[in-house]
Amino acid sequence: MSVLTDHVIDMPSKKPRLNLTLDEDTMALLRWLSAATNVPETSIVNKLLSSHLSELWEYRTWLEQLPKDNERLNMLGVNLLVSYGPDDLVAGLKRLDPAYETMEEKMARALKGESK
Repeated sequence: MSVLTDHVIDMPSKKPRLNLTLDEDTMALLRWLSAATNVPETSIVNKLLSSHLSELWEYRTWLEQLPKDNERLNMLGVNLLVSYGPDDLVAGLKRLDPAYETMEEKMARALKGESK
């Protein structure tokens, strides 16, 4: 027997999903923030991650242009993501490869009409 009701059931999004393991303190903080703001924990995490997407794209760009025969720099680059924090990835890239020109720096130089 089915019963019809007046409420709509929200179906899960078809967006890709990722299981995330957090320590207890981080989960407690997310739960508290969610309760205080009525923003779901998943939305908080998504907003925080989204605010770092430009860093991740920059890191990808750096990895793609990195000479594969430079094993030391490749190893340090991988370790940069593994040991990420507390500074941003771009600051870490600049420490590893001071000559690396970020996409932002390339754009600013192009707008000024300068060549490298």
